Amino acid sequence: MLRAAGIKPPYILVGHSFGGLVMRRFALMYPEEITGIVLVDPMRPEEWPPFDRAKQATLERGIRMSRYAILIARIGVARLAITSLLCRSGRMSAFLAKAGGTGPKHVLSRIKGEVGKMPESLRPKVAAHWSRPSHYAGMSNHLKAVTATVREMQDAGPIQGIPVTLLTPGTSTPLCENGLRRIGDNVQQLIAPQCTHWAHLEQPELVIESISKMVRAMMDDSVAVGI
Repeated sequence: MLRAAGIKPPYILVGHSFGGLVMRRFALMYPEEITGIVLVDPMRPEEWPPFDRAKQATLERGIRMSRYAILIARIGVARLAITSLLCRSGRMSAFLAKAGGTGPKHVLSRIKGEVGKMPESLRPKVAAHWSRPSHYAGMSNHLKAVTATVREMQDAGPIQGIPVTLLTPGTSTPLCENGLRRIGDNVQQLIAPQCTHWAHLEQPELVIESISKMVRAMMDDSVAVGI
């Protein structure tokens, strides 16, 4: 995608949650193209199946609900519920969730809490995307791939010679030194005490500043090489 878009290295990678594993994998495959990495509460392989079996039921439930959602989206009910929740009064989504039982109520509550942190102008776009059957098909495939991805990244070596900024929310246990070394040999962990898993929505200035520092460091290095 980067090549097709004509975007040339060096790159600064930024990944949140599962995206953190993707960015780490990219850096291990193409280290010569990377100048810095920012990981925003990245997924920790040891906390997911197959290493933590307690989450297996959560994954399986997510896969089942994604499959059901494909059918719901095809008949237009997903659009009705999501648009009501994000762009209107929410009465219709509440009615549909109540009719569906505990699962849909929990999902809509999560969506409202997370998307509610975004600018209001973005909500119609989110609602449109989450109304498409392909969104839920992609989510199902993503969840199916979690176990294999987690196993792969648990066995992956550390990133060498590339600075990594790790943003850990106050609601999570900070990584110990051994955990940081498993990610890379130059990892700085920053604690975001006022954030949960969604630091880029709750405290975006912290994420922006972390990225800006990487950009400034890359520019300073380029000037030094030029001299």
